[in-house]
Amino acid sequence: MSSLALTVLTLTVGMFFILTGQFKVTSKFFPDIYEDMRHEFGRINKVFPFYKITGWRPYAKNYRMTVGIIEVICGVILILIPGRLKQLANIVLLVLMLGAVYTHYALHDKLDRMAPEIIICLLLIMSSLALTVLTLTFGMFFILTGQFKVTSKFFPDIHEDMRHEFGRINKVFPFYKITGWRPYAKNYRMTVGIIEVICGVILILIPGRLKQLANIVLLVLMLGAVYTHYALHDKLDRMAPEIIICLLLVTRLIIYQQGKSSRNEKSTKLKDEVTNEEKDNQQESVDEESEDEKNSSNEKKND
Repeated sequence: MSSLALTVLTLTVGMFFILTGQFKVTSKFFPDIYEDMRHEFGRINKVFPFYKITGWRPYAKNYRMTVGIIEVICGVILILIPGRLKQLANIVLLVLMLGAVYTHYALHDKLDRMAPEIIICLLLIMSSLALTVLTLTFGMFFILTGQFKVTSKFFPDIHEDMRHEFGRINKVFPFYKITGWRPYAKNYRMTVGIIEVICGVILILIPGRLKQLANIVLLVLMLGAVYTHYALHDKLDRMAPEIIICLLLVTRLIIYQQGKSSRNEKSTKLKDEVTNEEKDNQQESVDEESEDEKNSSNEKKND
């Protein structure tokens, strides 16, 4: 089971890094995103992690190209090459992502800018991922993000950001064009937050179908969030956390279904084995009875 989960996750992460790497390397496929990357590395270059130690920083273009090429190569390795090289690629990407988190921190970026890198760091750390670990991680993640929206008690700054964000989000409520109605920003925020907390708790504590339902509800929420960013013409870095989480929620459902199928197959095989054994026992009993009858008839003849 953990092997299946790890395989699916590795493929997802590999494809993700091939995609993000080529955003940095070439403008051929996604020129707008490439242009954003050029500007972003102009910013990032100013807080190069080793500048204070070495007094040297690379040119923004070289920095961007190097990171992009490394991401593409490591992504390909994750997908195609087994063994230690895959683990090395995993470590290299983890170092890159930790560097990206540090960079956002040094630039005083808000949490939503750091979120993709933080999520990917967590995923790369989970080198022996199992369905249970993924489920618990999601549960805790959504409890945390849900309470950001619901209360200012623990993280007042993030809560304030959420308030402003839902003031924006409210304007492109997905069903407004159909119904002509949109909720108040506060009610919208509170509802989404409460749903996230409840679903997070279900993922952690409640087994069975309710857990899968919570997964689907959260997937719908995340797809709605992706649509919202698209409708607001946000850039990819704003959509990235929701896109990643959508992929992982889908991955979790696939892993669950695969595991369920595997368990059903094992159960069927076990039943077949038991049935065959019972048939064999019955046949042996019949054979023994017929043998006894033959022996008794032979004895009578002899008498």
